[in-house]
Amino acid sequence: MRQLVGYRRYESRKALDLLEAIYADWRLMVNYFQPVRKLISKERVGSKVRRRHDLARTPYRRVLAASDIPEEKKIEAEEIYGTLNPVGLQRRIEENLQSLRRWPR
Repeated sequence: MRQLVGYRRYESRKALDLLEAIYADWRLMVNYFQPVRKLISKERVGSKVRRRHDLARTPYRRVLAASDIPEEKKIEAEEIYGTLNPVGLQRRIEENLQSLRRWPR
């Protein structure tokens, strides 16, 4: 996973607000636009381990495909997805990160 803010200590309310905004946008980027390959099985063959993965899909697509998720949650996720712009999200994350880096200690 990508490190967003590092190990610097932020103690002001403004820094907290920036961190909350960064991680709220990052959550949307990861869950709606970054595909992940899930591990299906591992099998030891001699000294090697053979791993099998499924197809890369976003967590959002996995929710839509799941049969045990209520339809209301799926509709809610689709509505959120319809309002998102990945380029705008990334731009907002970068702007907030730059503001946070400029913030005095």
